[in-house]
Amino acid sequence: MASEPRTYANTACPYCSVALNPLPKAKKRCPACGQSIYVRSGPDGLTYLLQVGDLPALEAAWAEHLESRDYRAKVAELGVDFDTLEADMRRRNPASKPRDVWWSAVDAQILDALKRSDWPTAQAGYFAHAQDLAEHDQPWAEVARAGFAMMLRHYLGEADRVEILACDCRICLPGHGRLLPIAAEILAPTLPHADCERGWCACNYLPSFA
Repeated sequence: MASEPRTYANTACPYCSVALNPLPKAKKRCPACGQSIYVRSGPDGLTYLLQVGDLPALEAAWAEHLESRDYRAKVAELGVDFDTLEADMRRRNPASKPRDVWWSAVDAQILDALKRSDWPTAQAGYFAHAQDLAEHDQPWAEVARAGFAMMLRHYLGEADRVEILACDCRICLPGHGRLLPIAAEILAPTLPHADCERGWCACNYLPSFA
């Protein structure tokens, strides 16, 4: 089966600028200067002939493209039109990025949920923010605590106390089965344990009916 024809962004050696014919489909040495030419596809669908020093910039472009695709999908899952929200945000701040658009969409979801006392939806929003922060190596525990506070508000009508279901790390396990009053936990949630050995604390609350 024949491969799809490629559209090249550049057709000359990236070192000496000599025109190349035929155009390389894989790494090869320039017939004029002998330097290694790297052949890479870009996120724009074009094929690039690169110097070795150009590769990190292309890798960064791919990373940005994939991140943008992922945030677009996340915004769509919230039932929000990404392009409309992005355009509105960029009118106010041209530097807005796909991650900022997603954060704005989740913030709106949380605020709407709080107005309706929809604690599970607000919890999901806070946890989504916390996980995103953790993935970017940014402080996340306080945002996760806000999520747990929403969970506890949801439990408040069912029980007076919650039990900690701990993960099996050495930091968290000693607290397994601990019973705590919900009203106090809402104000200052014990979970998550920011120093959990797993990195992202897997502990949880369960309502206690004992």
